[in-house]
Amino acid sequence: MTRKRAFLFLQGPCSLLFARIADYLTAQGHDVYKINFNCGDSVYWQPRPALPFRRPLDELPEFLANVWTRYGITEQILFGDCRPVHRAAVANAKNFGIRTYVFDGGYFRPHWITMEREGVNGHSLLPRDPAWFRKIGTNLTPPSTIAFNPAFLDQAAYDIVYHLAGIANPLRYPNYKKHITIPPALEYACYIKRFQLAKAYATPRTSQARLFGQATDSLLFLALAIRY
Repeated sequence: MTRKRAFLFLQGPCSLLFARIADYLTAQGHDVYKINFNCGDSVYWQPRPALPFRRPLDELPEFLANVWTRYGITEQILFGDCRPVHRAAVANAKNFGIRTYVFDGGYFRPHWITMEREGVNGHSLLPRDPAWFRKIGTNLTPPSTIAFNPAFLDQAAYDIVYHLAGIANPLRYPNYKKHITIPPALEYACYIKRFQLAKAYATPRTSQARLFGQATDSLLFLALAIRY
């Protein structure tokens, strides 16, 4: 029988991903807790109960320590290890015997999402020596990719709802500060410009096929990221 664990979810992506993972863990008999940092977090966690953090950011380490201890947290799950609301959680979790799982945008896109223990990107636990990957990779089965149509409109809708909910942040979460400094309206305008120029700067399919054909080491790296 799998040992019962207590998972703490921190800030996730603008979608239902974390809520669905939480429901799965609950169905497996584990305890699940959540800290909300803004109204967007609340929208995508409803109707599940959560702990709101409304204090100044410098009080977060103490808040986290109390939550970890009170609920016997064994693992925590978060999206992006460099967000201000996550730095204290990643830095101090080991002192409480807590394992951290970090999600982030996939190293190779589309079709991939990255999840590693303790950190991603520059904080990844994966070795930096290319020879290690080549040696270990001889025992790995090449990962399979299931093709799908990118659900851009769905993701755009999730993002818009998240930011619309944020209008209430000054009232509900007065101390919250975004980790992204670009205003949503400007970001959306850039996407519109990008779509207008997409055809002009499109990479020929033959070049894409050639690049993917040379991606053996990249796929190996990703397979190791998932396994280790």
